[in-house]
This record gives sequence, C-alpha cells and structure tokens, in this order.
Amino acid sequence: MSIFDWFKARKPEVRDKRSGFMLLPWEQGTEYVKPDDMGTQVKANTSWVYIAANKNATAFANVPLRLYVAKRSAGQKLLVPTKGITPRVKAHIQRSAGLAPWIAKAAEIEEVQEHPFLELLKNVNAFTNSWQLLFDTDLFQELTGNSYWYIVRDNLGLPAEIWSLPSQYMSIIPDAKNYIGGYKWKRGTVDVFFEPQEIIHFKLPNPNNLYYGMSPLQAVRQAYNIQANMDTYQNAVFSNDGRLAGAFETDSALTEGAFTRLKEQVNQNFRGAKNAGKIPVLESGLHYKEYSLAPKELDFLNGRKWAQEEIVDAFGQTLALYDKNTTRANSETALYLWMAHTIAPRHRMVEQKINEQLLAAYDPSLFVAFDDCVPEDKEFALKERQTNIQTGYMTINELREREGLKPVPWGDEPPTERAAARSDEQAQMMADAMAEGGREEEDEDEPAKSVKKKTFRHGGPINGMRL
Repeated sequence: MSIFDWFKARKPEVRDKRSGFMLLPWEQGTEYVKPDDMGTQVKANTSWVYIAANKNATAFANVPLRLYVAKRSAGQKLLVPTKGITPRVKAHIQRSAGLAPWIAKAAEIEEVQEHPFLELLKNVNAFTNSWQLLFDTDLFQELTGNSYWYIVRDNLGLPAEIWSLPSQYMSIIPDAKNYIGGYKWKRGTVDVFFEPQEIIHFKLPNPNNLYYGMSPLQAVRQAYNIQANMDTYQNAVFSNDGRLAGAFETDSALTEGAFTRLKEQVNQNFRGAKNAGKIPVLESGLHYKEYSLAPKELDFLNGRKWAQEEIVDAFGQTLALYDKNTTRANSETALYLWMAHTIAPRHRMVEQKINEQLLAAYDPSLFVAFDDCVPEDKEFALKERQTNIQTGYMTINELREREGLKPVPWGDEPPTERAAARSDEQAQMMADAMAEGGREEEDEDEPAKSVKKKTFRHGGPINGMRL
C-alpha cells in the first residue's frame, strides 16, 4: 500500500501541541526567512542558499552507504553472504565514535553483500531511489534543520518502504511522559498522525529547541534577508529604471488633463530597463528634483559579496570552492576542510540514526557506515609509506594489504635484506661488465673529459644501472 492510500485511510487522532521555536524574529526589511516557519525556509532555496545547500546535499548523497556486520567470533557463520574489508576501511570504521556501540565487542567486521535492507535501499519506494532519498534527507536539514523518514512496515514488522516527508509540513507532538507522543503531517486541510516508531527524525543540533533542529539557513537568515531585499530592490530598479530618481515640481497648479498627460509620458518614455539613461525634456514651468540614491551609492557589490560569504560559511564551505582562479593548493585545502568538517559529520549523524532506529529490526550486530569522504593528503601519505618501509615498520606486502592490493613475491623481504641483495647484484654486474670490456678507452686528445658511460640492462628488480 502506498503512502497516498494510507493517508486517505487515516484520520487525525491527536490535537497538534507543537511547541514554538525559542528564536526571536529578526526584522530586517521584509522577513523572508522566519525562524519558526519552515515553509519560508524551503522557499528560500534560491540564489546562494540553493548553491550551497545543493552542493552539500549532492556531496552527501554521492558517498556510498554500506552495510556491515560485527562478528562476535572469527569463526561465526552468517546466513547472508559477506566479504572481508581492507585495513583502511576498518580503520575508518573504528575512528567513528558513533559506531563504537556496534563494534566494541566485534572480533571481525565484514561487509554484507546481500540483505533485505540492501534491497530496501535499491527500491526505496515506487517513486524514489536511494540517491534521491539521501539527497532529500540532507537537503531538508540544510534548509530547515529537520528531515523525516516515514517507515512503512510489512506484516513481520520489517521495513518495506521509506518515504521522505517534506519537513515544512511536519510537526512534533510533545509528550510529558514519553517526550514525543507522535508526529503530525498537516498540509491544507489534510491532517495525518504518525506513531513515534513510524518516523525517523534526523535533525541538526539546535540549542534553542530540543525538539527541532536548526539549519544553516536559520543561522544566517539576516544575511539572506539582506541579500533578498537587495535582489528585490535591484529588480525594482531594473523594472522601474530608467525611472526618474526624483520628482517633477512646478510653481503653478496643473490641470487634471495636463497631469494625466505628463504621467503617461513619463511612464512611456522612462520606465523599464531599456529606457535607462534618457534625459527628460521639460515643459515650461516644470523643474526636476532628484532625491534618491543610485544603487552604486549603496555599495551593492560589497554588500552582496559579504552576504554570499556569510551564507557559504554557514553551510560549512568557503568561497575557494567556487573560485575558478584559486591555486590548486588552496582548492585542495578547501575541499579537505569541507569534507572533513561538514560532510563527514553529517554522515555520522545520519548513519547513527539508521543504526539505532531501523537496523535494530533486523539484527543488533548489523550497522551501516558511509565510505570515508575525506580526501587523502597524497603528499603526507607518500612520505608515510616511504618511512614505514625504509624503517622496517611495514613490509611492502603489508602496505599493499592495507591499500587493498594483491601481494608481490618480493614484498615480504625486510628493506635491509632487499638493499643488501641489490648491492650484491649491482657489484656482480659491475664485475661482469669490467671483465667483458664494458669500459671504453679514454680519448688520447682529451683524457680528462672523454670517459663515456655504458648502460647495462638487467631483468631483475633493478631496471638498469650506469657505470
């Protein structure tokens, strides 16, 4: 049964007792984004808010979400097919504090390859796939601070469908005993009540309200309102300009006919962006007095740049992510900081909610985790590999195993033994070369500068050497 059929069959059961936000309204021009109105927050998904929110949601959804099992013993047999994980993946899972309850007593961790939950992610519902579900989950949090999954369960109580419910239509019903008595969907005249166990509520931290999350947009609503007002003003300027930024004055009274004729001439000749810059020709007795400020005098460009930067910062990004002229080093640094401090924490919050409220229906040893989205510092990683091998801390095959690569025949030799073997090999090659006359004679005219070097090829680990 689809959610639409379910909506029609249900009736409202509980009066809405939604508690209001504790944030005070901020009056700055027109209040486009109100702190207690999620509808206006969703409508604000334009301009730089759209750019920043969409960028976060896209990056969030692009990282694979995988299913793992924490085995209590190394020989534990499972009913579902699994495969081992690389040391790198294991280290990533162990670094996640949110996964500690699931892996604390695990003897082994393996990735589950087939499971009903994985099928659920492939077929979220008849209209949504897993990527869209994850995208919407993050996007609603970026705009409103809240995201809701409605879990449709089968006769066995297992999840059969997942529906992402637009957060601007959802409200929480507090309960003095159970903290949350339920959730209510309200759109127009349609009210639908949900039991607490039917909804998974994802939310960003909000120190002002324990029930609802706080979005980045709410945090910078002043900057957004300023930008929105600037857009409205500039749009009016382009629509009204060359409107005359002043008024016509006369010392004598105008007849009604003269006033109407003058008004029509002004509207026809000076309104609209195409008429900008035209000079008014005044009739006898009329004077033109300018009284408004031009847009450049309001320093719009600097104000717009300030608003853009504040909005982008609130969404955990920097303008370096958008600057086409930035250096590669700055771009890589901006990407690293964005992934490490913005996207990765969002992954941790969502995967922990899924583990707590969804996977418990299957098996307490199952858990999900996103792949590590933080890009590797290539220069540091290269130095680390070289140091680990040169100091004997790791063999080549141990390093390759950590990287998920197959071993090589010579990869288990300690570095000192490999170096000694290569030195002996080089010495033997030099002796063979000398015996075969590999060194060419010096030129008689320039004995000090005519020594030529000859390359000898070898089919072993060393590609070549020069004498």
